[in-house]
Amino acid sequence: MGRKQLSEQAHSLAEEAARRGKADQLTFQLAMRICQERPDAQSARAIMAVAQSFEFGEDPKLVKAFLNAVFEDEGIQSAHEELDSLVQRGLGKSGLSYAVGTMALLFSATDHLKEAVNLIEKFPEADLPAHVFNTLIAKASRASDLEGLMETTLQLMRSRNVKSDVASYNTLLNSFHLRKNYEKVEQLWDQMIQHGPEPTPASYNIMINHYLERGLLVESRLVFTEMQDRGVIPDRYTFTAMIKAFGRDNEPERAVELLRAMSGSRLGADPVAYQATIHACLSCGRASAAHDIMREMLENDIPIRSMMWTWLLEVYIAKSDELRAVEVMKKMGELCILPKRSNVLHMKREISHLGGLQSLSRTLDQWEKDTRPDE
Repeated sequence: MGRKQLSEQAHSLAEEAARRGKADQLTFQLAMRICQERPDAQSARAIMAVAQSFEFGEDPKLVKAFLNAVFEDEGIQSAHEELDSLVQRGLGKSGLSYAVGTMALLFSATDHLKEAVNLIEKFPEADLPAHVFNTLIAKASRASDLEGLMETTLQLMRSRNVKSDVASYNTLLNSFHLRKNYEKVEQLWDQMIQHGPEPTPASYNIMINHYLERGLLVESRLVFTEMQDRGVIPDRYTFTAMIKAFGRDNEPERAVELLRAMSGSRLGADPVAYQATIHACLSCGRASAAHDIMREMLENDIPIRSMMWTWLLEVYIAKSDELRAVEVMKKMGELCILPKRSNVLHMKREISHLGGLQSLSRTLDQWEKDTRPDE
């Protein structure tokens, strides 16, 4: 059925109800839904006019469908004008709440964020659901938010005693962090801890990352400890982030412990966590620990980045551990791993500087021939 036929059908439903001299809300909701699915503002206005004559003009579902139909057919400005018209005719609290909420979402969807906030401020009596505010906060977080719309929206939620969900707080935390507004991040976090909403694993991950990116390793560990104390179960990102943190803090043993804890949990350790643990060990010069993990990965068919083998070999060379360096070279050959030219040259210089390790020279010379200069 085409748009014209649907519009005619919707209009006829309303006209038939008027001829019979009676109607029910379901009739008008059905008619308006047809207009919304096949946008036709003219028919939607006619249906709304008939509905108002039966005092159904402020039925919440009807109001929502009406504004959406006008928006889809004629755009945001026409929908806003129809909202003003509905308000002037008089809407009860329920109808007004649906009308304002629908219009605020339409403003948000079309990136008219300031207009959405202004609309909400204009009608303090409108009882808006949390998802209206949450949507606006999410949209503002992705924009420049030069006018502080996120904070304004959060304040409006508080002033109306709308319970904000944790997703909105997570959005705010991450957005303030990205904007380097660190004071706001910590203020908001303190508020969550003291008054709610209860932080989720995603909330803790944002805060751990917030401190790690600033080099505040102690603070990131305190957040992780608090997470465990409050009984919040870490997810894959949490484990991996903290493994990296322990590596940076020169505590590879703790990184390995976390990997083992992750392996024993319902999550199971994934390649990313393994690689992070290997990197943590190698960055602290713990080549044997890294090598053990890599052997474990091979045994369990867990993929290993080629670069990890190169780093492991470089650490063994730096330690003058010829036996294990030869073992790694042999395994790299079996796996058909060829280091980058820059790494090969670095290892040759290291051997020349340290002296000895001559059993490695032939392989390094061959690798140099087989590689091209790094691009």
